[in-house]
Amino acid sequence: MKRLITDINVFEDELWDISDADIEFDPSAVSSEPYFEYDNKRISCSFTGHRNIPDKEKATLIPALKSAILYLISQGVREFHTGGAIGFDTLAASAVYDISRGRDDIKLILELPYEMQSKGWDEKNTRIYEFIKQKADEVNVHGENPNCREEAIKGLLRRNRILMDKSHYCICYLRTNTDKGGTRYTVNYAKLHDMHIINLAE
Repeated sequence: MKRLITDINVFEDELWDISDADIEFDPSAVSSEPYFEYDNKRISCSFTGHRNIPDKEKATLIPALKSAILYLISQGVREFHTGGAIGFDTLAASAVYDISRGRDDIKLILELPYEMQSKGWDEKNTRIYEFIKQKADEVNVHGENPNCREEAIKGLLRRNRILMDKSHYCICYLRTNTDKGGTRYTVNYAKLHDMHIINLAE
C-alpha cells in the first residue's frame, strides 16, 4: 500500500522544482547500462526541458516541438513519454495529444515520480495536469510520495532516468548556457546512453 502524505505544509512549490537546483551529472556514479529495460525503446521518444519558459519563447517553441514530433512519427516512433511537470513537459504532452487525436497508433504515456507531483502547484497548472492525465493512454507512477526535498529530488531524477531508458529518442529544451539542474542532468544521462537527441533550444 502506498504511503500518502497528509501534511500539506510539506509540499511547498520549491519542493517540486529541480530545474534550477544545484544538481550536476557525475558519469562515474551512473552505470552506462540502462537503469530500466523497455521492449519498445526503438519506437519511443521521451521529453525533458525547463519548467520556466517565457511566453515569447513559446511562440516559436510550440511549432518546432510539433514539427519534431511529426518527424519522429515519420521515422516510426509511436510512443511519447513525458514526466508531466510544469513547463516543457506540459507543452510536449499537449503537442502529442493534439497530433494523436484521431490516430490509434500514437500513444501518450505519462511517467510520474510519485502520486502527489502536482501538490503545491497553482490552479491553472493543476487543471492542465489533470487534463493531460485523463487524456494519456497510460500513466505510470515510479515511487512513493517524499517526506522531504532530498527525497523529492531523488524521486524526480530516478523518474527522469527511467524516461530516458524507455526511449531511443529524446526531444529536449535545454538552453546552452545551462550547466546544472534537472534538465542538464537528464540530457547528460541521455548522451551517456547514446540516445538520439533533438534540442529545440539550439
